[in-house]
Amino acid sequence: LIAMAILGIGLAVIFQGIGLGLRVRRDSETLRKIVRVADRELNRLIIAGEPPGEPESGEEDGVSWTVEPHPDITLVDEEGGEAESNLVPVRIVVTAEDGRSREVVTLMREAAE
Repeated sequence: LIAMAILGIGLAVIFQGIGLGLRVRRDSETLRKIVRVADRELNRLIIAGEPPGEPESGEEDGVSWTVEPHPDITLVDEEGGEAESNLVPVRIVVTAEDGRSREVVTLMREAAE
């Protein structure tokens, strides 16, 4: 009877460990997709050489992304006033089906006219 109880506890612990391992694997795959899409969109912006004029969005492999100018960020000079600059804040937001998301904000030079 004692041996059966020990075996039952041992099996319960083993099955919990297997379940946890499967959840961790699924979560890491989702985060890997998010990072891969964010990296690809950032590289696309760098290659284009200019910030987007309007928001752009898309979906790939269960992950949606948005690239947009980010007007909520104001660049300031050393005195704390608004800085004159040809840099434009750009935000990339990538969201998975389960609601987890990552946001990247970077600065890009305005397109030369």
